[in-house]
Amino acid sequence: MSGESLLSVRGLVKDFRERGFGPGRTAVRAVDDVSFDVYPGETLGLVGESGSGKTTIGRLIVRLEEPTAGRIELRGQDLRGLSGRRSLEFRRDVQMIFQNTQNAFNPRRTVRSVLSDPYQIHRLASGAELEERIGGLLRRVGLTTPMLDRYPQQFSGGQRQRLGIARALAVQPALVVADEPVSGLDVSVQAQVLNLFAELRRELGLAMLFISHDLRAVYFLCERIAVLYLGRLVEIGPRRTLLEDPVHPYTRALIGSIPAFRPGGGFTRTVIKGEISDSEPVKAGCHFAPRCARWRELGQPARCREERPLLRPAAGGGLAACHFAESSPRPLDGVAELAGGIG
Repeated sequence: MSGESLLSVRGLVKDFRERGFGPGRTAVRAVDDVSFDVYPGETLGLVGESGSGKTTIGRLIVRLEEPTAGRIELRGQDLRGLSGRRSLEFRRDVQMIFQNTQNAFNPRRTVRSVLSDPYQIHRLASGAELEERIGGLLRRVGLTTPMLDRYPQQFSGGQRQRLGIARALAVQPALVVADEPVSGLDVSVQAQVLNLFAELRRELGLAMLFISHDLRAVYFLCERIAVLYLGRLVEIGPRRTLLEDPVHPYTRALIGSIPAFRPGGGFTRTVIKGEISDSEPVKAGCHFAPRCARWRELGQPARCREERPLLRPAAGGGLAACHFAESSPRPLDGVAELAGGIG
């Protein structure tokens, strides 16, 4: 995309120390030199298997975790070391919607109290104006004002997720980080919440980082998609290009693993060989090499084990980190059906 980015992430690294004491402790690298941009009004999808580092990136962006290395900038301002008024302003600009709706709210506080907090903390409204705003906020996300005096545990999972959206929207943020916001919901409720996201994005011009393992939801909602594997960004590009003609073998494997119904043939899918946690990643080379079908087809070239592939331009305007991107097979069939049943 062209123009100045809203969020800029450059060389992001996050290490977690294993529990214990002494010099023998090792560090687990959850995020490994990740760079991307989110533009005003854009929804960028961040996808990958569980354990790929998606949620950690979201927590780093909203400053629930501090990076080991790298830069995160919002409108060109480095987010490291924010304090006082600058930190409060950042909290207005960037909000997060959490996956676990059970733990996202204090069960001892009513919805009225929960939704009043952002307005009071940022001194946006009080009295009758506050009541009017929180009532309007509930209606905007498809709930009703009589629900203000209920407690979060009195709502269904889908309703609690709507409350999470309402709380995030209260301060009119520029960027929302949504971490697996529909993964725990029934399929019909997922569709309702995704439609709500799409509607709010159009009405409010929100930018969003949409973290998910569900490619159907990402296809429906996002303009661009970034694919993460073991903390590394392996491919990023426009939604339709990346899903119809993916370059990286991991992206192709993810798409192929989605169950598809073929008349007369039942449900079919391709299972990725191995597990993401089967073995230690190849530090010097490509993390995906041990599970990569293309690597095996090409005779297991040593380059994949010895040299880290960097993101470079790929067909269709995207970027891919693969030494043998030019060996990518033909485009995939049936990808346009990914969003079937949503919306």
